[in-house]
Amino acid sequence: MLPNDVPQAFVAAWEYDLPMGAGHRFGAGSAVARVLLGGWSVSAIQRYQSGTPLQIYSDNSLPLFNYVQRPNRVAGQDPQTSIGISSFNPATDHRMNLNAFSAAPAFTFGNSAPTLGNLRNSPVLQEDVAITKRISLSERWKLELYGQSFNIANRHRFSSIVTNSSSASFGKAGGSSVGRYVQLGGKIRF
Repeated sequence: MLPNDVPQAFVAAWEYDLPMGAGHRFGAGSAVARVLLGGWSVSAIQRYQSGTPLQIYSDNSLPLFNYVQRPNRVAGQDPQTSIGISSFNPATDHRMNLNAFSAAPAFTFGNSAPTLGNLRNSPVLQEDVAITKRISLSERWKLELYGQSFNIANRHRFSSIVTNSSSASFGKAGGSSVGRYVQLGGKIRF
């Protein structure tokens, strides 16, 4: 299995002009209502995909020029833990079963595959949303005001998982993805 294998991925990008203002059902009455209520749109990019495989390795015990090698798989041990992504606590939990891997004896190669299909990084679950107000200043000049929120649901994706089976931190997450942030802006089109 390739290290960048993503078996499921869904991405949707959309924009919806709100039906208010001139030429629309709502707010077409007075000039003030048309200016205040018209020109609004909502857009989003939604991305949902499974995580990439984790590459398990151990410190090198061979007199070769590389610094890592594969560990041995322990028979009868599931490499996954029973902890799901939603209940994973990075301070205490491990993403992998510590007992499923052992160091290869000195001067031997480990028997584990480089990647295992059931050991994956956290999935990507992200929604980026924008609200835009377009104002026509003249036939040529247009003003756009917008607010954007990236990762609006503030979903954490645990990353930097320690995959060195020789490490005391094996299976622990070293960080998480960027949380929600908001940006406000404007532009003039002419």
